[in-house]
Amino acid sequence: MATPAAIHPRETPPALPSGSWLVPLSRAVIAAVVALVITFSSDHSPSLGLTAFAAYALIEGAIQLVWGARNVPARFGRGATRAQGAIGVIAGILALIVLLAIPSAHLVGLLALVGGWALITGVLELVGGLRARGRLGNARDWIAVGGFTLLLAIAVLLVRPEFVHNFGGDGKVPPGVLNASIMTVGLFGAYAAIVAAYQAIAALSLKWAPTEKSVPAVSVSKGE
Repeated sequence: MATPAAIHPRETPPALPSGSWLVPLSRAVIAAVVALVITFSSDHSPSLGLTAFAAYALIEGAIQLVWGARNVPARFGRGATRAQGAIGVIAGILALIVLLAIPSAHLVGLLALVGGWALITGVLELVGGLRARGRLGNARDWIAVGGFTLLLAIAVLLVRPEFVHNFGGDGKVPPGVLNASIMTVGLFGAYAAIVAAYQAIAALSLKWAPTEKSVPAVSVSKGE
């Protein structure tokens, strides 16, 4: 007598919501705006750096906290995404406080806030991507952006507040100066440009990615 036995398909990754591609796209837009402001500004002072960072951290953090977490399956780091967003919002608020209330701490505040924010959020995004690797379509994007953010953290945390380097003035190159503020604002602008390009590509990849369809269970007969 034959008895039915079910062959169950291999577990497929959870499908992302149809609008999940808008999250990296919105992150790309704010990063692009910040990159353009820094690139076309001749002022690379701590005040500009704090202003640009506050705007970026607040908006990007709010996107992750409110919208990004809704597009992450619970078992693949929704809590970490919310934490990443909350840290961004807090860092943005602290940047505004330093900018408006503590003029003497503009440079130190810029270095500490950008470096600290990049270190914590970079680790969160990188670890979240590694945990979801092979199981979520956007895991590789998290890994890449988390890696970029950690590189920013390392670069900024290595900048000494007292760093000043004079160059030029030899008749061939106009005299100029490179200091900690110019380096930090420039690094943050370069980071924003890279993230903007990568997130835009990631958004389009998610939008155009084919939807995986699960294979139904198949019943076969097992002879005695």
